[in-house]
Amino acid sequence: MTRTLTGKMRLTPQKMVIAVLGVGFSVGGLLYAFNGVELSQLWETTSRIQFVPLTLSILAYWIGVVVTRAILVKFLLRRVGDLKVIRAYRCLGIGFLGNNVLPFRMGDLARSAALARAASIPFSTVVGGAALERLMDMVMVAIIGFLALLVAPLPSDVRSFIIWSGFVLGIGLIGLIVIARSKMEKNILGNSRIAGFIWSLWLKFSAGFQALENFKGIAIVLLLELVLWGFNLAHISFKLSSFGLPAGIDHSLVLLTCLGAAVALPSAPGYVGVYHAAARIAVSRMAGVEDSIAVAFGLYSWVIDMACGNLIGMVSMIYEGMKFGDLKKAGALSAEVVE
Repeated sequence: MTRTLTGKMRLTPQKMVIAVLGVGFSVGGLLYAFNGVELSQLWETTSRIQFVPLTLSILAYWIGVVVTRAILVKFLLRRVGDLKVIRAYRCLGIGFLGNNVLPFRMGDLARSAALARAASIPFSTVVGGAALERLMDMVMVAIIGFLALLVAPLPSDVRSFIIWSGFVLGIGLIGLIVIARSKMEKNILGNSRIAGFIWSLWLKFSAGFQALENFKGIAIVLLLELVLWGFNLAHISFKLSSFGLPAGIDHSLVLLTCLGAAVALPSAPGYVGVYHAAARIAVSRMAGVEDSIAVAFGLYSWVIDMACGNLIGMVSMIYEGMKFGDLKKAGALSAEVVE
């Protein structure tokens, strides 16, 4: 991933389907979020913003959540490469920027390419580690969702989504643990050249699961995830406080659950629409919160997240010797590898 990178993004049928779904979810989310709300109402709510809790929410995320995630990434890849926490942090920043400005979640692929370059690790192994990380994130969102079910009312469709996703994700996590603890050294696909290539790629990919090969590794991963999502919950609570909204554990759990489910959907770059709709659904169900205030909070929260993510991503790119064109090319080339 240097400045000599070349490559163009191919628009495959799969990407076409994702693009159509993404545009549909984003447009639908925007129509729902801003339905019945006037621009003047949104502008009037800016007087609610409080500087101190806003600053605390930013610190909780970028010093708490992202630093913890960088430590988690380093731990997941420790067996296959030497990765410094600060470089992992910068690669995460690059990934956030990519997801904010590029389609098809190419920021995740660009992040993996940056991590592979930073630690001299096979790209497929980094993708395997990222798959485990994403699965653990979704498991934590499901757990947080179950907690939200206990302390606050949620729409029936959200409740069903939490229950079924928790069940499926739990099975997926058990499957990864079984794979990580097994020793698959024999090629079970045959002896052909193609089978050998696929098997070699699978071994590199599954190497990203090695953190789960013993109970100590599983415990450390779970502990880091708990710390990470604890900071995330604090970030949400401070952000609600900064807008003068109820910021108790029940309100924070509901908002975090809805946002976590929304950003998992296909959408336009920057989670446009789905983020705003989720914020309105969550905040409008809090006692005494009007729809106009809920929509204003969603817009304000999204702007803060995008501004911070883009700023840190651009600074990270400078330190990593990258330009924006490199970010796009890295994502495109990584997508070719995945396909």
